[in-house]
Amino acid sequence: MPSIFPPKKNSAMRIVFPILDNTGAPVPNAADLDSEYSLDGGSLADCTNEAVQIDTSGIYYLDLVAAETNADVFTIRVQTSTANAKTTILVFYTSSLTLDELKALVDALEKASFSI
Repeated sequence: MPSIFPPKKNSAMRIVFPILDNTGAPVPNAADLDSEYSLDGGSLADCTNEAVQIDTSGIYYLDLVAAETNADVFTIRVQTSTANAKTTILVFYTSSLTLDELKALVDALEKASFSI
């Protein structure tokens, strides 16, 4: 599976996270989910997609489109109307290359022959 670390700027990706209650326990079946993003500290805007629960685990995923990651730093906020559930805040610092892409570049440079 290819690496998505660090998150690549302006690239679609899936993020996975728990929604926790005020005791730190996962919240299964969180109601009325509202997912928003902010680019480089700008105003929050609705995400194209909404968070989706994985089974009934209290673990959720959110598919982000490229425009929602087109920043040096992007923030995700997921809220729910479920009683005692905490708002989930996620912060990501992006890069122009993932570790896999950087490794491929280094490998190509190692294989290249240079003449001076």
